[in-house]
Amino acid sequence: MKLVISGTKIRLRKLTLSDINSLSKNINDEEIARWTLRIPYPYKRSDAEKFINQAHDNFRKKIAYNFAVTEIDNDEVIGGIGLSNLDWEDKKAELGYWLGRNYWGRGFTTEAVSLFTNYAFNNLKLHRIYACTFDKNIASQRVLEKCGFQLEGTLREAMFKRNRYYDEKFYGLLKHEWKKPADK
Repeated sequence: MKLVISGTKIRLRKLTLSDINSLSKNINDEEIARWTLRIPYPYKRSDAEKFINQAHDNFRKKIAYNFAVTEIDNDEVIGGIGLSNLDWEDKKAELGYWLGRNYWGRGFTTEAVSLFTNYAFNNLKLHRIYACTFDKNIASQRVLEKCGFQLEGTLREAMFKRNRYYDEKFYGLLKHEWKKPADK
């Protein structure tokens, strides 16, 4: 089954091994690694291959869902979005995303989060989605707020990266709070 979620500017789809080059090219950026916990820098082709294989395995096991973000008229991977820490009993999961620097400021991330949130609530039947950001990652916080996520609190010195601790902003969204893109 080919799973594709289309919006007006972007498309979300499952990753394939043919994505190694575009994934490696667009994620290999120190600024992206700076604002994420698990993306290394430099990001190598072997990292991309390992991630794609793991994404397929996790999808099959229903323990994580990772999608490529592409422009609507181009199949090159320009970003990624996914759910991890899936808890099927409590029907909740953690949202994570990134976008290549050349695509920032064009509304792609907001559209990706909106489309994927809709998929998570309506197809995966989740009740709650949450996301965490570094306290200084204002752009990511704005994306979450535009998509209806509410700031639930700040966890002091909860993230460790580059040999120091950072505060973490914790956002959440419940299914009954979600307004589909057409409803906004």
